Amino acid sequence: GDVYKRQAQEHDVEHGVPQDDITPLCLWIKNELQPVVAKVSVSKRLKDSPAIVVSQMSTGMRQVMQMVEKNQQMDQAKNLTFEINPNHELIVKLNSVRKQNQKLASTIARQLLDNTLVTTGLLFDSKSFLTRINKLMGIALDSELQNRSGSSVNAHREEVVETQFKQESPNQQTQQSQQEPEIVFDSEGNPKVK
Repeated sequence: GDVYKRQAQEHDVEHGVPQDDITPLCLWIKNELQPVVAKVSVSKRLKDSPAIVVSQMSTGMRQVMQMVEKNQQMDQAKNLTFEINPNHELIVKLNSVRKQNQKLASTIARQLLDNTLVTTGLLFDSKSFLTRINKLMGIALDSELQNRSGSSVNAHREEVVETQFKQESPNQQTQQSQQEPEIVFDSEGNPKVK
């Protein structure tokens, strides 16, 4: 029992997210997932999953509240804690990709959040969830086609992703611009307080 727990809690510095990247990664994820996520932390319990979402409200209470009033579902899915597993392959790769392609990394971070919300029964925006999955599948397929043919299929795909992001998140940009202090990202994707 204790050995298993200890293994799950240890951060694998050789294969996991580099120790120096943990805080910038957590700040970046929090910024990307606001207002739903209020806190991002390193999980001491995850072993096989990339992330988990934790709420102040119990699952049973959440389900009762959902039945009482559907509009409150949005409120329940705010102020959540998003715990990441710094040893999981997806989190390690997300950390690397955020330094090179923030639009893709942001899409993946949002999808990871939605995946955890589905698991806990909190997902409320299935249309965005499915749209994002389709977008990610398209990027994966374009990447595979590009690897096989060496063509520039991906250049078109990035344009589509940029256009979809502009359509998808005007509210989020407005909300972020009203928050103090402002967090900006350098060319490697590391957050800085402005």
